[in-house]
Parts: sequence; C-alpha cells; structure tokens
Amino acid sequence: MKQTDQDWTNAVVSGSKEALQAYLDKYPNSPHKQEVLNKIDSIDWNVAKNADNVEAYQAYLAAHADGSHIEEAENAMKKAKSRDLQPEEKDMVSSLFRHFFQSINTRDADGLQASCEDILSSLLGKNSATKADVVTFMNKLYKEDVTNLNWFLTNDYKIKKREVGDEDYEYQVQFSAREEVQLTDGTKKTNHFKINATVSPDGKVSAFNMSKINAAE
Repeated sequence: MKQTDQDWTNAVVSGSKEALQAYLDKYPNSPHKQEVLNKIDSIDWNVAKNADNVEAYQAYLAAHADGSHIEEAENAMKKAKSRDLQPEEKDMVSSLFRHFFQSINTRDADGLQASCEDILSSLLGKNSATKADVVTFMNKLYKEDVTNLNWFLTNDYKIKKREVGDEDYEYQVQFSAREEVQLTDGTKKTNHFKINATVSPDGKVSAFNMSKINAAE
C-alpha cells in the first residue's frame, strides 16, 4: 500500500502525462483512476489550445470522447478551420487552376466551363460574366497568327480564406503564370501575368482577372 501511495505522489508531483499514464497502467483499478484521467484530459486540452490548429483539436477529440472540453474543442476547431488554410484546400485550389489552364492549352471548352461557376462576379473586368464569356476569352487567345500556346503556373499561390456561410468558405487567390505562344512565322513569344481570382465554396472559379507584367517584376 505504501508503494502505491508513493507512486501516486510521484505521479502527481511530476505532473507529466507520461508519469500519470504509467501510474494508471501499473494500477488500472486505482481509486485515483478518475482523477488521473481528468489530469490527462486537462494536459491534452492545454496542448491542443497552445497549438491552436485543426489537427491539435482533432487529436484531442479523438483521444477524449468523454473529455471535459469537448464543446470548447469543437468550437475552437471550427474557428481554426475558418481562419487557417488546410493543406487539402490549397491542393483543391492548385488542382482547379491547373485544370483551368490545361483546358485553355488544349482548347477544351467543356473542361474550361466545368472549372467555372455559371456566373462569374468578374471576368477580366466584366461583371456578371457567363461560362460562354469564359470560352470567348479562351478563343480570343488563339489569334490568327497563333499556332500553339501553353500556359505554365509557377504555383506561387497566395490564398486568403473567408467564411461566407456556416462552414462554407470562399478563397481569394493570387498567383502568377507564364504564357508561351508559338506564331505562324516560327517565332515564339513569352508573356507573364499576375492573376487575381476567386474560388467559390463549391471549388469553382467565381472571378478571374489578370494583368500583364514584365518578366523582371
């Protein structure tokens, strides 16, 4: 009994999760069991709070289905989700614009339209643009003296996330792109653009504007 008491005192004085867990493993039926679980719960909650990101709150919730801070963790996780860009969101944005420009490279009107909302709030300065306007934009790139063109993305995305509904997010996206144009006279021309776009909660382009920049910029 004396050893049990000493082990308990040592675990409490240590205050570490490892020491508390080791005590519980050694004495699974200890009268202090609930107190140990409460202390571990509190330690894990403080770790999650200090990290203050979605992964940390998810880890807390997964480890403590009956924890004392479930509601706090769920609310904090929701707040972190609305604030922090998640890796899968960046992948979604990157994939969307890759598909958008691949469709232009292959002159695939259907693929291009599939990347866009029915109405774009802005397309190259035009308000309330339709999918047909997006196809017109693509066709205008293929001038008479153009034999081939290819767009290349630099993946330098700057993404701002904004909550527009209950856990629905819109993304303001800035990035740069390079256009390589082959002309009928055999020459090649390279243009550089800065692009400002918006991605809807459904993962489609809902605004698209771009400006030409000098290569040195």
